[in-house]
Amino acid sequence: MGSALYVELKETPSGLDTFMNGKPLAKSWDALDLIGEQIGIATMTKICIPNWRLPDKWITVFVAYLEHIRAHPSSVPDPEGVIVDLEDVVRLLKEAQRAGTKWRLVVDY
Repeated sequence: MGSALYVELKETPSGLDTFMNGKPLAKSWDALDLIGEQIGIATMTKICIPNWRLPDKWITVFVAYLEHIRAHPSSVPDPEGVIVDLEDVVRLLKEAQRAGTKWRLVVDY
């Protein structure tokens, strides 16, 4: 089976599809930590603490990961899957922002 990462919203808007695969993102954890250090943004290890957060500043962090991986697909295993997962994270954080709710990134083992 393997681990997966997913976005959990403190208050989920009615009808919002919160599904995301999350397995490619989890499998790329170490590579993403390295990318975060290289480009000066929060690492996945820092992001995956169980605290509720406001989405505002975190959208730009995940967009930075997306831009880097699109420009350097060989920096992660399964770049297509990681890109889809990151797009889902950005989508869900934007929904959290619109709904005025908090979020956290959770590891499902």
